[in-house]
Amino acid sequence: MRKKISNQIIRIKKMLKKVKRPVLYTIGFCVFTAIQLVFSPIALKIDLSEGHAYSLTPSTKKILQKINKPLTLKLFVTSDLPTRLIPIKSDVIDLLNEYRKEGNNKIQIVSVDPKKDEKMGLEAQDIGIQELQFSQLDKDKYQVATAYLGLGIYYNDKKMSIPQLTDLSNLEYNLSSVILKLTKQEMPKIGIIGDDQLATGQNDPYLTIGSILFNQYNITPLKKDTTAEKEIDPVYNALIVFDNRTTKYSDDEVTSLKKYVSNGGKLLVLADGIWITENLSTETANHNLFSLFSDWGIKLENNLVLSTSAELINFGNAGQSFLSLYPFWFQTNNFYSKAGPLSNIESLTFPWGSSLSLTKKPGITSTILVQSPPLSWVQKEPFKLNPQEIPQPTKKELQSYPLVVQLQNKKNGELIIIPSSRFVEDKFLTQSGGNVEFVFNLIDNLVSGGALSGIRSRSVVFHPLPQIDDNQKDMFKYSMMFILPGLFGIYGIWRLMKRG
Repeated sequence: MRKKISNQIIRIKKMLKKVKRPVLYTIGFCVFTAIQLVFSPIALKIDLSEGHAYSLTPSTKKILQKINKPLTLKLFVTSDLPTRLIPIKSDVIDLLNEYRKEGNNKIQIVSVDPKKDEKMGLEAQDIGIQELQFSQLDKDKYQVATAYLGLGIYYNDKKMSIPQLTDLSNLEYNLSSVILKLTKQEMPKIGIIGDDQLATGQNDPYLTIGSILFNQYNITPLKKDTTAEKEIDPVYNALIVFDNRTTKYSDDEVTSLKKYVSNGGKLLVLADGIWITENLSTETANHNLFSLFSDWGIKLENNLVLSTSAELINFGNAGQSFLSLYPFWFQTNNFYSKAGPLSNIESLTFPWGSSLSLTKKPGITSTILVQSPPLSWVQKEPFKLNPQEIPQPTKKELQSYPLVVQLQNKKNGELIIIPSSRFVEDKFLTQSGGNVEFVFNLIDNLVSGGALSGIRSRSVVFHPLPQIDDNQKDMFKYSMMFILPGLFGIYGIWRLMKRG
C-alpha cells in the first residue's frame, strides 16, 4: 500500500515538472478566486481577545433575543469627524452591527448627520444629544471643532439616548441597559436603608453606585419608621442596608429585616466588624446587625483583615505627601468562581474589611464568593492602624479569610454580606478595583436573574500579580538576569566550536 502511494506521488511530481510555471500560477489563482467566491457570503468571525472584548456577552444576547417589537438604533454622527474620532466611529458601527445580527431581524440601524439635516439636529437635541467640542491640531494650529457622536434608541413610543459614544469600554453595558430599560414592562423596586441621601444624589458618599442603580431600578430610601414596622412591604424586590458607622439599628428594625429575608426577600448588607474613625482610631461596631447574621450561621468578626497585596495610600495632606503601602487596604482576586456576579471582575479592593466565620444551619446553603489573598492575616484589639506601627505577621498566621458570603434559605430568601462599609463609597474606590461593578452584579442577580451581569466593563485593564514569597521573587529575578545572556553565550561557544 505504501509503495502504491509513493509511486503516485512520484508520478505527480514528474507531471508538475513538465507543466510550466505560468500555467501553475494561473491554476493557483483560479482556485484561490473560486474559494473566495464560494465563501465570501459566509461571515466568519473569531474573537481571540482576552475576555472576548470584541464579541457580545451572553447577557446582551439574552436581552436581544427577548425583543418582540421593532427597535431602532439611530446613530447621530457628523460626516467630517475629527481624525482621532474616526476609529471610535468604526468600533461603534461594528458593535451596532453585532446588535443587529443578534436581534432576530427586530433591530434596525440608521445613521444621520444632524449638521446636514436640520430636522435631525432638532431630534438630537430633543433626546439629549448635543454637539461635542474637540480641540485638534490642524496645519500646526490648534483649532476647536464640533461634532455629533451619540446614539438614539427607539422602542414603541419610548426613546432614550446615549449622548456620547466615546467610552467604548462601557458601551455594551450602557446600550444593553438602555434596551433592557425600554423593553422592560416594570422596573424592579429596591429599598435603601442607612443612606437617606441616595435618592437625592446630593453630597452622597455612594453617588457612583447610586447613579448606576437609578438607571435600572426604582430606588426608594426607607426611613426608620418604615423599617421598624412588623413587616417590610414585600413589594421591594431587594433591600440594600448600609452601615454608616453612626447609626444603631433598633431591635424592631433588625426584627423586620429578619422577617423580610426569611420570607423570601433579598438582602444585601455592607457592614463593618470594627468602626474606623477619621483619625484612624477604632470603635466597637454598634450597628446591631450581628444577630441578623448569626440567624443565618454567619459571624461578623470584630477584627480587621490585612494582606501583602496592599494598596498604595497617601497619608499626607495638602502641604506634604506621604505614600505608603497599607495592608488594611488590599486587593484580592481569590474568587469562588469567575461566573455569575464575578464574571467580569478582575479584582476587588477592601478598605478596612473584617473576616466572616460560617456555621452550618439547617435549611440554609452558603457560598463564599470572595476570600482574601493567601498571604493575609488578621489584627484584633489592640489595633495598630498607623502604617509605621503595623506588626509583621509570622508564616503560621498567613492564610485566606472569607470576605463575601451569599446565603439562601428554602423560601428563596437570600442574604449577602460584604464586611466593609466603605466598599462602594466614592472616595475609597480605586481604578484597579471592580467594587461598583461587583455590587451592581449582585443586585442584578438578586432582582433580575443576572440580566446585565458580566457586561459592566468589557476591557481588562489590570492584572494583579500572584502572591509569591521572597525566595521565589529572587529566583525569578536572577533567572531573568542570567538566562538570556547564558543562551547567547552557549550559542556563541557552539558557533566557535563549529568553526574549529
